[in-house]
Amino acid sequence: MSERSQGLLNDGRFLTKPLSIAFERIKAPVLIVSLEDDYYRTLTVARVLAGKIPGSRLLTYPSGGHIWVGRDAELFAAVEAFIRQN
Repeated sequence: MSERSQGLLNDGRFLTKPLSIAFERIKAPVLIVSLEDDYYRTLTVARVLAGKIPGSRLLTYPSGGHIWVGRDAELFAAVEAFIRQN
């Protein structure tokens, strides 16, 4: 977890004060990942972003928390496949 501490701090900062971004103008391929049992409640935001970013792909898992515990292999495989397709 210590390797991900800066990411957790960053997530906490932007969850409490979201940025104003023109998401509909994003042209790059976007993979959005969230987990249903994330205590930061990122799934709702992930679904909103997937609806705003044209052509984005939403990938969800039922469990794994905010740092996708036990999901590394399948998540990294999905990210690799997404990169190869785009």
